[in-house]
Amino acid sequence: MTSTKETAAKKAFAMTLIAFILFILIGIHSFQLSPRATEPNSWIHKPETPTVYITQYQNNPSGRKNTTEKNILDGCYHVYLDVGSNIGVQIRKLYEPKLYVGASILPIFDDYFGDVEERLNLNKTISDGWTVCAVGFEPNSHHSEYLKQIESSYQKCGWKVKMMTETAVSDRNGITKFYSDMAFQNLEWGGGVLPPGVINIAQPASSEYKNVSLIRLSEFIRDVVGTRRLPSNAGGSKPPRVVMKMDIEGSEVDVMNDLIFSGALQHINLAAVEWHGRLQQLSERKSVSNRLQQALQLLSSVSEVMRYSGRHFAFKVLDLDDESFWGSRFEMPKC
Repeated sequence: MTSTKETAAKKAFAMTLIAFILFILIGIHSFQLSPRATEPNSWIHKPETPTVYITQYQNNPSGRKNTTEKNILDGCYHVYLDVGSNIGVQIRKLYEPKLYVGASILPIFDDYFGDVEERLNLNKTISDGWTVCAVGFEPNSHHSEYLKQIESSYQKCGWKVKMMTETAVSDRNGITKFYSDMAFQNLEWGGGVLPPGVINIAQPASSEYKNVSLIRLSEFIRDVVGTRRLPSNAGGSKPPRVVMKMDIEGSEVDVMNDLIFSGALQHINLAAVEWHGRLQQLSERKSVSNRLQQALQLLSSVSEVMRYSGRHFAFKVLDLDDESFWGSRFEMPKC
């Protein structure tokens, strides 16, 4: 009898959480349906240049329209998405943790992807793929050369890493400008694709920076990450997992909203998001930033509560902003 009551209580709690989440999400979505969304000064930021489809991952990375095209993440057991890479320090922590002793992200990597020996497939448990693959997204063209050095060096070591340089994630595909914060002493870590009227530290666009390709992250997650072919002989200590770090200077308001309503969030197991409500110029964006944080926390709670019923989705949101070693440029590995 007690067990039945406990089960009923858990179900009732879960339903209450779900109802509250729906209430918050409807509130978020109502801003998009508001007439203000069509006005010139709308809180929804749109690229200044006409939208075009970006070809950086071959127009159709999932191969849905052309089955001869290969998914760039085929063979990847786990996936790490470094959304807002700056100079790629977090990806280097994933593959070279001994250089970053004490970094707070390291236990997360161990928990979700296994220890470094397993991540690097040193025991050859996977013969037709990789234990973990990483994709980085960075719009600042000042960092492109160094990020490509990381990509090249890691690929020589047999580590599957793709750096999407001069590329920002968004809720749409297109081309836009890069807006630096001009804090060069901090590697412009506050730069992004939102203009001064939207973000309070953004400076006017300069021709010194290359235009930025916008990739709709929900499509990339749904059509690339979510459809990847797993290695045939994967036998790791962990189930296949997708971890996403997001630090995109205010654009998380647009991107996380799209991940939720498009269904792409179902493919993410852990999201570590840095929120930038303090940078938002518009009250609507500040409000949505707060609502999104609440919604994701509640979704994380529902996933935890529903474990007893054999949950289908395993999602967790983590308040983690590991800026340790942020300016480090250690020598590249020689393999």
